[in-house]
Amino acid sequence: MKTKNRVEFKNLLVTGGCGFIGSNFIRYLINNKDFSGRIINVDKLTYAGNPENLTDIASAFASRYIFQKVDICDAAKLEKVFVDFDIDAVCHFAAESHVDRSKKIPVSSFRQILSEPLIFWSAPNPAGINSSSFIMSAPMRFTAA
Repeated sequence: MKTKNRVEFKNLLVTGGCGFIGSNFIRYLINNKDFSGRIINVDKLTYAGNPENLTDIASAFASRYIFQKVDICDAAKLEKVFVDFDIDAVCHFAAESHVDRSKKIPVSSFRQILSEPLIFWSAPNPAGINSSSFIMSAPMRFTAA
């Protein structure tokens, strides 16, 4: 819904929301008086994701904060989240972004960085998401070997 140059989302999907950047974004947004929608946090909970980062948010905003442990590379589970929660916008923070890890397992890191957005472009369509409702952080870091 658009109101005077402002877009209001009812159901925002945040990927990687249990990581440092994602959890701080969720904390900022849900405490913002201008945001009244729901946040659906999808995280695979790898080495960087910690659901305890948002324990207080889950308690204080139980009707507006939902956590789902889902690997966003699983297209079927991701599409189910879109349908079940009527997602109308995405903010994508999930990524293998630590330089030391990407050096040790570069193929895996690049696979994730490149494939995750492609899965989003196929999953959101049934829920009516368009490119103007998709925000993605850019965690790619290239280092010399």
